[in-house]
Amino acid sequence: MLGWYLVYCRAKQEARAKTNLNNQGFETYLPRVLSEKISRGKRQLAETVLFPNYLFVHLDPEGGDFYKVRSTRGVSGFVRSGDKPAQIPSKLIKTLALNEERLELAGVFDEGFKPGQRLRLLNGPFKGLSAVYTMNEGQERIKVMVEILNSQSPLSISLKDVERL
Repeated sequence: MLGWYLVYCRAKQEARAKTNLNNQGFETYLPRVLSEKISRGKRQLAETVLFPNYLFVHLDPEGGDFYKVRSTRGVSGFVRSGDKPAQIPSKLIKTLALNEERLELAGVFDEGFKPGQRLRLLNGPFKGLSAVYTMNEGQERIKVMVEILNSQSPLSISLKDVERL
């Protein structure tokens, strides 16, 4: 009977291990998240692995597949419970995949903002106010509309000073 197992990968080689295991016919799952990084003074959204150095593999424990997986490039070995590889509940894998799918559908994996999207200002004199995104102003700034004294006022603000509502 097939089951999910957790494989420990070599440093920064999760993608290599996933590709090699998929080429051998194994089903794999590598959960990912979107994280914000500042590179060269610019805010960038980058997709990163949720569990660094770990990969889920679906295989038959009776079929002798453990040796094939363990000898795959990028794989160090199995996460074990005692002397046996630890089996991961299928429900956990389904939950992780469902949450990842929900984030994609909600647009969390999309870079940037959409016109009309509501944002919250994080810094400056308008800290805590909500704003409406209108357009980009280069790579580091955006233009938003803020309601002040019952009128909409345009405001140019740095990307790092806003968050999605």
